Amino acid sequence: MKAPFSSVLFAALWLLMAQASVSPADESAPLKTLNVFVGAQAVQYIPWTPDITIWEIIQNTGTTYIGATPKSFRLTRNGERSTFDLRKIKREEVPHPTFQPGDTIEIPG
Repeated sequence: MKAPFSSVLFAALWLLMAQASVSPADESAPLKTLNVFVGAQAVQYIPWTPDITIWEIIQNTGTTYIGATPKSFRLTRNGERSTFDLRKIKREEVPHPTFQPGDTIEIPG
């Protein structure tokens, strides 16, 4: 039985994305990602970059917010959990948080 076209297309795109995330100079370089949970959805792995913002993370999850964006998010790093107020970040009352590979970000759904 042949695999549906959409499954084959998904597998091909996934392989291309995985190959693009590794530098040609270092084929053994691990993929650096952030673990993102939105509401009750399964974890999403968002590619990490040194300058990624929470707004890019929310956008990369593909979640559409009708009316209002979430008011806060939680960041877990090395077992320590912190909560950030997105309204204060947006108004620049507090500095934008920085992220590291392997961080877990929980955004209410």
